Amino acid sequence: MRQNWLLRRWYLPVILLLLITTFFVWRTLPAYLDQHQQATQNVFSSSISAPGLLQSPVYNLTFQNNSGAVIGEIYVHQGQYVHKGQALAKLNQNTLRTALAGAQLAVAAGRNFVTSGLNWLKRALQQHVALVIEAQDALRVAQINLNAISEQQRTLVLVARVTLADDTNVLIDTRIQAAAQIQAAQATLIQSKLACEAAASSSSSSSSSSSSSAPSAEDTLKACLLAAQTAFAQAVANAQSPVVAATATVVSDRALLVAAIANARANIVAAQGLVLLARDNVAIEIYETGPFVAERNVADSQHSLALDVGALWLAQIGLTNSVLTAPHDGVVTAINGTVGSSPGTTVDIASFAPGSGPSGTFIQLVDLSQVNSMLLNVSETDIVNVKAGQHVSFTITAYGNRQFSGTVNAVSPNGVYTGSKMGFPVIVNIDTGSTQGLTLYPNMTTSATITA
Repeated sequence: MRQNWLLRRWYLPVILLLLITTFFVWRTLPAYLDQHQQATQNVFSSSISAPGLLQSPVYNLTFQNNSGAVIGEIYVHQGQYVHKGQALAKLNQNTLRTALAGAQLAVAAGRNFVTSGLNWLKRALQQHVALVIEAQDALRVAQINLNAISEQQRTLVLVARVTLADDTNVLIDTRIQAAAQIQAAQATLIQSKLACEAAASSSSSSSSSSSSSAPSAEDTLKACLLAAQTAFAQAVANAQSPVVAATATVVSDRALLVAAIANARANIVAAQGLVLLARDNVAIEIYETGPFVAERNVADSQHSLALDVGALWLAQIGLTNSVLTAPHDGVVTAINGTVGSSPGTTVDIASFAPGSGPSGTFIQLVDLSQVNSMLLNVSETDIVNVKAGQHVSFTITAYGNRQFSGTVNAVSPNGVYTGSKMGFPVIVNIDTGSTQGLTLYPNMTTSATITA
């Protein structure tokens, strides 16, 4: 019993794993077999089938450079056969002529603005040059004045220095002379004192025999000494008087020298200030913005004139292109617009997809005589085996099982998603010999086989 239980315990995981593996194999095997089968067919297939449509040259026409214009007349109707150069429609020229006249007036006004701006610029430049020259002349005058003042003040200071030096020398000489005079007066004073004493002695000896009314010797001595001292003092005063005068002159000379130096510095600084001011005026006049503003205005006027000339050119081209003509023989297959409305605009139809013409096209022409190509839609699994130059055989639904032939001309590198799958456009050139004069129309459905 225990052994059976162990066996069941060991088999259960194995059985469960087998069931899961069988389920996943059953789910993925059909997809793998289908993919393998398709890959095998793509590798070993010798032909590729694809549906297609016949094509012919299509001309999507509209008026050039006439945005905003309205249709004046339409000369054709849908389904009409037209010839190359035939007039198809014409715009309302009243609006175009009005636009042309406005553009001409704008160009004339722009030229007047440019002329006025050039005249203003010329006057501004002339005035600018005159002001710069005037400022430069003022600077030269200020520099000359500075040099003259500097030289003049140096001369005045030098004269004051020389005068001070001369008067100082005079003072020295005067002091020497005064010292000599004072020394001589001192010697004279000594001699005078000796003479007074001698006179006093003689007066003393004779006073004994004279009467009592005669002056005494002492009084005589005193009077003599006083006279000698007075004479000495006068001599000293006479000697010192030129020294005092010379000293006063030197002091005055020093004051004049200090004043001359101060005046020289003040005058030179003032002259230097005028030079700096003149230099600033030169810089201001050189970088005056008037000419630059005038030049900018001329540039702006010229730019506006260029735009006006371009608008005039477009208006002239618009009037010239106001009549739409057929570039080729063909049938009018679409007219998008009526008299009084705006025509369609030019569109790029470099596309593999056929159709009745873009909605922006005004008039569409189809050249029915040149249905010489076919557009195929090849699946992405087959496109890798399609190359230019390969032979193509096809049937046209309108002609039953009749066989036609052609050659692959181009393969589009861009796929087109159509509903549920991706396809790649392939252009095929039709062999005109295989059509044998049959009437072919654009967009007839075909079934083609490409020989890989």
